[in-house]
Amino acid sequence: MRKTSLAYRALPFALCIATVFGLASAIPSSNAQEEKLKLYPLCYGVHVRKDIATLSANEIASLRKGVKVMMSRAPSDPTSWWYQANMHGTYDTPPQPLWNGCQHASYFFFSWHRMYLYYFERILRAASGDPYLTLPYWNYTLPSERTIPLPYRQPADGTNPLYVANRDATMNAGGSAPASAVSYSVAFSDLNFEAAFGASFGGNSVPAPIQFDSGTGDLESQPHNVIHCVVGGLMCDPDTAAQDPVFWLHHSNIDRLWKRWLDQGGGRSSPTSDAAWMNTTFQFYDESGALASKAGKDILNTITQLDYRYDDDPPSWIIWHPPWEAVAARQIAPGPPEKLAVREESKVELAAEPVHIELKLSADAESKIDRMLADREKPHAVVLNLNGVEFQGNPGSYYEVYINLPWPFREPPDFHCIYYVGNLSLFLPRKAGHAAHKTGMVSFDLTRLIQTMKEEKAWSGKELTVTFVPQEPIPPEGEKQREAKPGVRATVESISLVAK
Repeated sequence: MRKTSLAYRALPFALCIATVFGLASAIPSSNAQEEKLKLYPLCYGVHVRKDIATLSANEIASLRKGVKVMMSRAPSDPTSWWYQANMHGTYDTPPQPLWNGCQHASYFFFSWHRMYLYYFERILRAASGDPYLTLPYWNYTLPSERTIPLPYRQPADGTNPLYVANRDATMNAGGSAPASAVSYSVAFSDLNFEAAFGASFGGNSVPAPIQFDSGTGDLESQPHNVIHCVVGGLMCDPDTAAQDPVFWLHHSNIDRLWKRWLDQGGGRSSPTSDAAWMNTTFQFYDESGALASKAGKDILNTITQLDYRYDDDPPSWIIWHPPWEAVAARQIAPGPPEKLAVREESKVELAAEPVHIELKLSADAESKIDRMLADREKPHAVVLNLNGVEFQGNPGSYYEVYINLPWPFREPPDFHCIYYVGNLSLFLPRKAGHAAHKTGMVSFDLTRLIQTMKEEKAWSGKELTVTFVPQEPIPPEGEKQREAKPGVRATVESISLVAK
């Protein structure tokens, strides 16, 4: 297949721009924008979600007005702030229609949240009275944007509907998320959106919607879950998270990262061949309070189907990928995985200091892993499972996880080192009527990491250790790091290494 030259493919866009600007110069300025929207919908007319750091004072004012109007509505109104937040998750009773509908830890995570944001944005826009209002996104990957955006922190009182006191105190004071908290490099290395076992960008495939099915996709795990708990407070619990206006900033960015992952090409695609993902329908409310519904097939193209794009979306004629061969739909065989290592003697307690755990490998674990990595005919995966993760309260922190990290270390390890696995975020709903959170399982696919460690002579195959290194928000410049609270923050019932 011959690639069309950029100059030729840019011509229609250039002609469109030239024509519109020529026409706009002949139209009175008060009517120019309206005419652009009416006559040239391919060049204009699509709502643009922008980086919060680039919004003007007027755009911030519209955003605040929309939030304030929604917050003023009765909680029983489906277009109110509280009803919309409860659709994600809530402890309020009795439950109302469409409450507690969020999809986490399965491949419905991305599609459900895209629909949720889409209808919320329409409600917010109508409430603001600004026809151009969109949900901004928080680009915390940039070192300059790792603090909670200023409009969401100042003024820190009831006059600012974007501010809530129930957040991590350091973050609300202008502290920063650590670099490892915002990294999405692991997720962006995935080529597959879904999986039945092992790593995937979007999460494990399931036959029907289910919450917290322990099949978390790599981007949901990191940075999604971690940012929730670094912000802390309401954000660190899925059943209260959407009450905080930062939630919508954060999820707009996660939705944007889905698009940026697809832009890389290399066989990356949404699961359009999966009938369950494409056709499962979810319900929401629109700006009039009427019921509306969409399925995965309805939200694949944000521009043509949902009337929005992001300010860093490249024009469609720029996104060209070579004719990659279709990625083979190779699924790992069904059935329970085989245990290669386990630690079950006692709970692992995680506190304010690093914790180093040794696992007992089975006698033939090394040879089995070697055979799996050498097998080019069948897919395999080696997975580290943290079983029965439980915690109380919202610690506002997370743990970097390493395997076979030299111990003890003289200084904290850098997450760019070869031993880094990922992050353990404590993002789970609470048990009914109890301060403790529901237990969950967190999994890390080690297949590619072990292969790399073998190539770099950093994997012996005869031992497996797991190290948890706590991370806290970074205080504003000139301020001291907050003192870590003593005591157990979380427990892990058992740790196992399994493979198929």
